[in-house]
Amino acid sequence: MGSYRDTMQVCLNGHVITDRFNTSPEFRKNFCTDCGEKTITKCESCGTDIPGDIIYDSIIVLGGFSAVAPKICSNCGEKFPWFEQRKKQDHEEIENRKREEEEKKLEKKLAAVKKIEVKIEGHGNVVNMGSMIDTVISNTLKLTQAGDKDIAVALETLTKAIGETNDFEDAEKQQYLEQLTTLSDEALKPADKRLPKSVLQNIINFGLGTLSAAGNVAQIWSTWGPVIKGYFLG
Repeated sequence: MGSYRDTMQVCLNGHVITDRFNTSPEFRKNFCTDCGEKTITKCESCGTDIPGDIIYDSIIVLGGFSAVAPKICSNCGEKFPWFEQRKKQDHEEIENRKREEEEKKLEKKLAAVKKIEVKIEGHGNVVNMGSMIDTVISNTLKLTQAGDKDIAVALETLTKAIGETNDFEDAEKQQYLEQLTTLSDEALKPADKRLPKSVLQNIINFGLGTLSAAGNVAQIWSTWGPVIKGYFLG
């Protein structure tokens, strides 16, 4: 069974017109119908054909994967005109995959945190601290998606630590979680739309700041407190 390599026709922006330039001439185009750029079939540096599909004698292949233009000529090593654009697209694809992986991890964390159902009773009302934890974790997921990973991790770590510690009475836990919920809400807003810096300073320094003397959570605050202060107070 014999085979040969066909030629690929590509526009200068890297859009593949056809990878069967010779065997399927009906698909040829002088200009790309997606972007309007002219098309080429050879390396403009050395004149070598751009490699296309492999054609097998006596075998008809139906369907298959979309062809992707090479970024560099395999004969002379010169970059094709679409090299930089493809390089950027490849980088964006890698970053998108990383974001998707981070989102999946955060979703798992959120699912785990939702199992925490801490309830307290006071003044005839039942306050579900688990719902406040859920709110903070949900907000940190959005912050991570927006690229604010450090503040997201800081708020999430402190929230989980307070929810799980036995060093506080329930009323103290509620107070700290309310402050973290407020900060997570404010972090989602543009800087000029947030609460006045004086208010944020009181929450951080005189509210959460007392965590510096709060048993096991003190170490966590010493690590992530500066991140929160830097984000909101500069």
